[in-house]
Amino acid sequence: PKEAVEKFTNVKLLCEAGTGYNNIPTTTARSLGIAVSNIPTYSTSSVAHMVITYVMSFSAAMFAQGRRLFEGDQTNFNVFQHPIYEITGKTLGLVGGSGTIGTAVIPSHRFG
Repeated sequence: PKEAVEKFTNVKLLCEAGTGYNNIPTTTARSLGIAVSNIPTYSTSSVAHMVITYVMSFSAAMFAQGRRLFEGDQTNFNVFQHPIYEITGKTLGLVGGSGTIGTAVIPSHRFG
């Protein structure tokens, strides 16, 4: 928070161990002569893979089915209660653009 940064007396650099600056008051830091930096490509492949994992999980209702099993309900094996959506041939739309992570997701989604 801004109040914490204002108390720094001998800090020269704030480095975010990730991609964003959303948790660093950059304007305050820079006005105090503190450089702000990040790691722009940190975990890009892992996040892109997680996006594809979520797409596949949601299309197969994995979370809903997992919740039923966790609660002890095994009726889903007898009467299918959650729809499965085929992703083969579908178009994946990236909301938010094709920045570093979006660009990494694009070649990862070839489902057919």
